[in-house]
Amino acid sequence: MAGPAIALAMMAGLVDHAFTPAQLERLDAAGELADPVPLDSFDGDRAAAVLARAEVLVGHWGCPTLTGEVLAGAPRLRLFAYAAGTVKWQVTDAVWGRDLVVTSAAAANAVPVAEYTVAMVLLAGKGVLLFREWLRDPQLRLPIDASTVGNYRRRIGLVGASLVGRRVIDLLAPYDLEVAVYDPFLGVAEAAQLGVEKVDDLDALCESVDVLSLHAPDVEATRGMIGAAQLAALPDGATFVNTARPALVDQAALEGHALRRIGIDSLADIRRRCRRTGLAQQILLADAHPGARRARRRLAIRGIAGAEDGLARLFRGAGLLGSIAHARRTQRVIRRDRQRRVRDDLEFVGDDPGLADGTVEAVAAAQRQGRNAERSNHQ
Repeated sequence: MAGPAIALAMMAGLVDHAFTPAQLERLDAAGELADPVPLDSFDGDRAAAVLARAEVLVGHWGCPTLTGEVLAGAPRLRLFAYAAGTVKWQVTDAVWGRDLVVTSAAAANAVPVAEYTVAMVLLAGKGVLLFREWLRDPQLRLPIDASTVGNYRRRIGLVGASLVGRRVIDLLAPYDLEVAVYDPFLGVAEAAQLGVEKVDDLDALCESVDVLSLHAPDVEATRGMIGAAQLAALPDGATFVNTARPALVDQAALEGHALRRIGIDSLADIRRRCRRTGLAQQILLADAHPGARRARRRLAIRGIAGAEDGLARLFRGAGLLGSIAHARRTQRVIRRDRQRRVRDDLEFVGDDPGLADGTVEAVAAAQRQGRNAERSNHQ
């Protein structure tokens, strides 16, 4: 008997880049692919036919938004497994109204992004970015103080205690560094548990650090949060690392500010901007989102695992550990006990906007509680 119908939704041409044939076979074995060609739009006759059958939707970058109208055409849909990070561009209130189970590979994505960030922090402290340019052109006048090269007691500023930000804190722990964090949602007690200093003023943080690393979400309140004032506040020779979205940085201010060393990950229209403004001469390392480049295989594996786990729970009659109601019950506990850290590679996500990235944290705990309950029932 064929298993539950599984639909794919992502930008055109991504499926072969994001999933190996073996991974697609594994997904097909968990159910039945309604159509091996992913939907890049929910409009049209083919999309209507696929959605009408779908019980599981596996999404990736470019997956269209799950509006109420879309869900009305997918009456059998019970699980949305997103094989990438945030689901805020795909999930709407209509999803929560249907009580669909939603999984995300955000925690899996955080690992390679954090690794890139830490690499940049350590290279900057060693002066690698500046010495690289000096070796290319010894006539360059660069702010290199050989007596201070190294990472001992460097002050690192993180903007955002998100999944990535917290992973960066973990990876920096073995080094003798001072880590300070700006995040309005991070409490003093939790900052102490993380072993970091909480800073309430972003400009003050910028003034005090050797490296500033951006890990905030792309929401209305954070767009353009790093502007001319923040860039000017950075000490001469400071390094700015952006592994978040380009929209969080005022691109015009970035172009006009003569930073002397900077490691940048996410830069809007990188080729055009570097050619037009000479930005490549100011920014010693400009790259097109390498932080997530190595994440694709991991995201595919975790996205498939999310679908498999959700299928097992939904269709064997087990409790829905990732259900929104379960998440809401647990979020109250997490608010009182936020020192719990997310280390799972796959997390169920809920819908509490007050927690932002902490939502994953809350529902991960719900998963763990549910697993413990299952074990107790079987004893």
